[in-house]
Amino acid sequence: ATLLAQNEGESRPPAVAIDELTPRHDGEEVQMRFKIAETYELSGIVPEGGIPSFGIQPELKAESPRLEVFVHGELADVMARFGVLRPSEPYQGAVCNAVGIIKLQPAPKNAPDKGPSYQFQVSDWKRFEILTLPEKWE
Repeated sequence: ATLLAQNEGESRPPAVAIDELTPRHDGEEVQMRFKIAETYELSGIVPEGGIPSFGIQPELKAESPRLEVFVHGELADVMARFGVLRPSEPYQGAVCNAVGIIKLQPAPKNAPDKGPSYQFQVSDWKRFEILTLPEKWE
C-alpha cells in the first residue's frame, strides 16, 4: 500500500541513504527513505489552532549517523489527521519516502567522539509518501 500526493511530472532531488549522510549535505534538499521506529511530540509554543510539530525517530543501524526527522507545517497537519501521533503509534514500522532539508548538528562539546547528528526537516505533504504500512495492518 502506498499513500502518495506528488504533483504529476514533479522532479525529485537526489536520494540520500541515512548511511551516506555527511556534513556536506548540510542545507541541501534531499530525498530520503526511512522506517518509523517511533514518533514523538515536540515541546514548544503552538499558535492557537495550529498543529504542533513532531519528530520521527527512524530505525537506525548501529553504524548509522544519528538522525531525527522533524515534521512541521502542512505535513504535520495532514499526518495528525491520519493519526500518526496516536499513543498506540499505529504507523510504527511503516516505510516512508520524503523530500526535505538536511540540517547538520555538530557533535556535543562533551562528546566529540560521537560525531555530528542530522535533522531531516520535512513539511510538504505533497512530497511525503508512505510506501509500506506496518505488518500489523496486513
